[in-house]
Amino acid sequence: MILECLAGRTGTSGFAIYARQGTQDWIDGLAEQYQSEVDAILDYVTEHGVPRNEFKSGSLGNNLFELKTAHTRLIFFYLPDRIVIITHGFQKKTQKTPKQQLRLGASVRDDILEAMQKGNLEYGKNLASEEN
Repeated sequence: MILECLAGRTGTSGFAIYARQGTQDWIDGLAEQYQSEVDAILDYVTEHGVPRNEFKSGSLGNNLFELKTAHTRLIFFYLPDRIVIITHGFQKKTQKTPKQQLRLGASVRDDILEAMQKGNLEYGKNLASEEN
């Protein structure tokens, strides 16, 4: 399994952000305003770490968390060495995170951790830096 690198760590307290393949395509397919919101929160995480603000991030239980924008949610979990792994994203339609999204996040997380245990996990290059 290969993970996409969405953003490299830039600040001393920041995180590197990886995601399941296809996540960047999903972000690129969002309306421009929504893309800007997602880009802004990912930039913040790489520079400063995950926001400690209930309006920008939160725990979903079961070692899953979410990054929140006005219109989207990104489900993620942590790996050692200041790495955030985004399992997937979805457009927000309700206040509460749908159970289907929680199940998907847990399933993807479990697949990634299993690949990691088996030595079948690769971290891809930073896609943003390849465009420059």
